[in-house]
Amino acid sequence: MVAALATSRASADQLFLEAEQLPTLPDIPNRALHLLEDPDASLSEVGDVIALDPVLTARCLRLVNSPTFAARGQVETIHAAVTRLGAQEVRSLLLTATMLEALRTESTRLNLSEIWRHAIASGVLARRLARDLREPEVDRAYLAGLLHSLGEVALATCFPARFDDALRDIAPSGAADALDGAFGMRPSLFCAHLLAQWNLPAPVVEAVAFHEHPSLAPEHPRLAEIVHTASAACRAFGLGAGTIVRPESERPTRRASAVKPEETEPEDRDWQAEISRELLTEACGGDPERYLESLEAITDSLGEILAALLS
Repeated sequence: MVAALATSRASADQLFLEAEQLPTLPDIPNRALHLLEDPDASLSEVGDVIALDPVLTARCLRLVNSPTFAARGQVETIHAAVTRLGAQEVRSLLLTATMLEALRTESTRLNLSEIWRHAIASGVLARRLARDLREPEVDRAYLAGLLHSLGEVALATCFPARFDDALRDIAPSGAADALDGAFGMRPSLFCAHLLAQWNLPAPVVEAVAFHEHPSLAPEHPRLAEIVHTASAACRAFGLGAGTIVRPESERPTRRASAVKPEETEPEDRDWQAEISRELLTEACGGDPERYLESLEAITDSLGEILAALLS
């Protein structure tokens, strides 16, 4: 566990004990992820394990042939996919393919479609930034970007009734503070502790915990800054606005899957101002605004990626 998170570990452990249901990674992807950590295991063995789950296999193949992973040429078998991608990318692929199953909630206060759009977009842009900044492990940037905003979903999964009670009659703009008061920690910090339980890499855990304030990250502030900038850019592009739905008393429907724009609340936060122009300039070696436009163009592929995840 990241040292700076140790002070909140006891609180997180207590929350895990109180959870109505504690999400775990499904068996097959969990076995595959453990094999990826085994220096004596081969990628062929990883492919054998993934192939045991036809639904997971199909989802992985749809993803690997989408712009997210940009395999060179069409990939038709899971063994070809893991061989072509390599261990680090396969880890990202598995976590992307299984996160929807691991974190399930029926909360009417969450716009799940928008949450996943923001998560995927942030992961894709964080990886692009890390690659252009010549960071050594771009898959960590993708994972941290993908997972950084899932704190509310994690809390709603673990505490279905308590989560909705905490947000009763609370406007979307006050949701984070209300959840902090109800659970004793910010959603992002709870998510970080859950990811640590799943044995995700410590830099990813730290980036998720500190992405809102990257300078406070004690060991990996660069990764936290990449995630923060990717997330802010996505929100500036309109990907992630309205992830918390207005209280039932203020909207005509209970179905979170049928959220309308008027049921969310516009944010008054200036996300453009939170995008680190210094980081963008370093990444492109030139005009940060033009580079930002190129990042926005990348998000055009999100429809295909989400279809691969949700089907």
